[in-house]
Amino acid sequence: MSKEILSKNIETLDWDSRFFGYSVGKIEISHLTPEKLRALLANLKDNFKLVYWFVDPKDKTANTAAKENGGLLVDQKTTYLIKIPPKGRRKKDFRVKSYLGKPPNKRLRLLALEAGIYSRYRVDPNCVSGEFEKLYAEWVRKSLNGEIAKDVLVYVEKGKEVGFITLGEKAGHCNIGLIAVSTEMRGKGIGKKLVNAGFEKGRKWGYKAINVVTQKANKGACNFYEKLGFKIDSVVNVYHFWF
Repeated sequence: MSKEILSKNIETLDWDSRFFGYSVGKIEISHLTPEKLRALLANLKDNFKLVYWFVDPKDKTANTAAKENGGLLVDQKTTYLIKIPPKGRRKKDFRVKSYLGKPPNKRLRLLALEAGIYSRYRVDPNCVSGEFEKLYAEWVRKSLNGEIAKDVLVYVEKGKEVGFITLGEKAGHCNIGLIAVSTEMRGKGIGKKLVNAGFEKGRKWGYKAINVVTQKANKGACNFYEKLGFKIDSVVNVYHFWF
């Protein structure tokens, strides 16, 4: 396979590579037969340690190709979408506070890890250098300083941060980046209050809909969004190839 063909089919992920400390790439073409994928991977092994491939779950040939060539199915990336409901007469909960601009603290970092419990960087047994923890700590930091979020709303109960939601933009919609409630406070409606606060922010910013990405394996999260009226917008299988 020529270098020209290779460059058209693989993207070097500079941020991922710098952050994790090893070369990471992404296969750009979405459909490959087992033979063509094998040839492509043979050309990648000297340049990358980890390669991602995003595949349509309905593409049987591509999914077979991934499995036959050692790909690990680490995520069924599920995007939910809902139209932001009209403003109601719901009273503002003053326990929901904006933390935008504040430094991260231990409780928020722990909540972020709760949010990512089904993350592909936690599920993949080859991620042994703390990739999951590093990534979610960075996600919180960049959300709080406004780099990747428009706001961070935190539910504070008796002086403790027991839940939070980060809000930004994705695909032209308001987006929930991270959302979590501490284990001891679940079942009290805090998650719903945080999403409702997200609706209010989305309306204020002029968005018509809000989306969120989760993992299909995270049944609790999927059930939570579906009970709130979210509908599945797309599902993508994510494979990891390690060299």
